[in-house]
Amino acid sequence: MINRIIYSCLLLLIAFNIEAQQELGLHFADKIWQSNKTNPGKMGSNGLVIGLPSVYGNFYNSGFTYNDILKDIPGTDSVRLNLDEVISNLGTDNIFNTQANIDWLSVGFRTSKFQLGVSFSLKSSFYANYPKELLDLFWNGNGGYINETADVATDFQAFSYSELAVGGAYQITDQLSIGGRLKYLSGIVDFSSELDGNTVSVFTDEEFYQVTLNTDYRFNSSSFAIIDSTISQVNKNTQFDFNKFFGSNTGFGLDLGATYKLNEKLEFAASINDLGFINWTSNINNYESKGSYTYEGITFDPLVAGDSLSFSAIGDTLLDIFDVEVAQTASSYKTNLASKFYVSAKYEVIENLTIGGLLYGESYRGLFMPGIAISAQKDFGNILSVGGIYSYRNRSFTNLGVNVSAKLGPIQIYALTDNLFPIFKPYDSKNFNLRVGLNLVFGKVGQENKTQIELPLEND
Repeated sequence: MINRIIYSCLLLLIAFNIEAQQELGLHFADKIWQSNKTNPGKMGSNGLVIGLPSVYGNFYNSGFTYNDILKDIPGTDSVRLNLDEVISNLGTDNIFNTQANIDWLSVGFRTSKFQLGVSFSLKSSFYANYPKELLDLFWNGNGGYINETADVATDFQAFSYSELAVGGAYQITDQLSIGGRLKYLSGIVDFSSELDGNTVSVFTDEEFYQVTLNTDYRFNSSSFAIIDSTISQVNKNTQFDFNKFFGSNTGFGLDLGATYKLNEKLEFAASINDLGFINWTSNINNYESKGSYTYEGITFDPLVAGDSLSFSAIGDTLLDIFDVEVAQTASSYKTNLASKFYVSAKYEVIENLTIGGLLYGESYRGLFMPGIAISAQKDFGNILSVGGIYSYRNRSFTNLGVNVSAKLGPIQIYALTDNLFPIFKPYDSKNFNLRVGLNLVFGKVGQENKTQIELPLEND
């Protein structure tokens, strides 16, 4: 029996394809400058902010958790794969997504009416949307698809890019502020399927078990080591240069937002982020497989036979079926960012205690992923701010997060997560995110709309 270590290594390879959605708790963390990432129309409370390098990571898995796949065998220290149950619970669209961002530097400056900011970040993400039939076919073989067609086409994108953003906000009245942020994007690497029209299907004849593969599938790459025309050897002609943070793969993004304070207690906000694209023109490869291929006498055996795990049972079949001719070209292409919108309201129950609600949506590669959240935020003077948030996100109800920021003189440290449960039960969680960072903050915009500059060593 394969032990837990071997299974864990296998699952780590799968987990690399997990994604994440945009954080929600940051929207309510008003004490830190980075909260305007979700709404560029939000005015900060400090005259000058210098954001030092910070990191953000996120994963999201709509289909299953680690413990859904692995089950302990009673009386032993071994585990068994539980993919039959996992597969039965999968939906039509199953999403893996992972994201990692580094905010290298940001600077914000505010007067009584205007706010300006600039930032530089490096962002990376992997997204995959696969059908239930794909995992079922690999795990159980094609015995359950006799005289049926299994759709196994997977939509994916893996990419990294640099982002230079310049934003501004204006306090039109005491109640209304608006803002926008323009982002120059420089694509570093991309490997993605075409968004529309891709199909890959496997049909098994009921009489002679002939396997027919139908493909109409296209994918692109830019500065990425890809699979060549036989899909059996790595193309070594394409090298990734880590020094090219700004190259010929250019694009633009736009964020827009506004806040409106109805009265001293109640405030509304709305924003839309990441309206944008990247044009990929450097070191391009386009691949297309289109046609119908029939193979006689080939079947997909189950991946597991008895108590043994055998990749060779399916490996030879895959090499036979997918050794097809692929057309290769070198035409530029475009990919879109994952656009997001926020609509929120918050109410000050008592002084320094605020509750809020948020509607969130993310649109990416033809899918819409919704979210809803409620929050509570407590400020302890200008020194400490603590908040909690509960959220529902695409098929996940168990999300309880927290955000904390503390200020000692001009130094402000902060940490935020939308889901605490993975810290205590990492193997039972479908999503997790974390942002940590450090700011230098100076000055304060008071209620009389005057900016008061503080000395660096002076405490509030």
